[in-house]
Amino acid sequence: MVAVAKKLKDASKQFPALVIKGGYMDGAVIDAAGASALAELESREVMLSKIAGLLKGEMSRAAAAFIAAQSQFLSLLEAYKEKLPAGDAPAAEEAPVAEAEAPAAEEAPVEEAATSTEEEADGESED
Repeated sequence: MVAVAKKLKDASKQFPALVIKGGYMDGAVIDAAGASALAELESREVMLSKIAGLLKGEMSRAAAAFIAAQSQFLSLLEAYKEKLPAGDAPAAEEAPVAEAEAPAAEEAPVEEAATSTEEEADGESED
């Protein structure tokens, strides 16, 4: 439909006596301005390539935003790491030692319970 409107517009430039007064498209009547606007539309391929370019640009902007956010976060972590005093580093090393002591403390009640069970068993056997 657009190709026909373009051909008619080109023909009206060559033959000034040809004047487009309106048209009929998809069950609707269009006036001269509508027919002229239809003739000025770009081809389907050009419109699709423009849409593809817009989508590509949006994806590039989104990727850049994600990379920038990640970079800012990592910079913030590096700055915080440099800001920490040197005395905090051994505290981090002491944490595994404290965790190693915790299982040893859990084993002690088990040993006490076993000893008390043996004592009770000895007491019952004496009766």
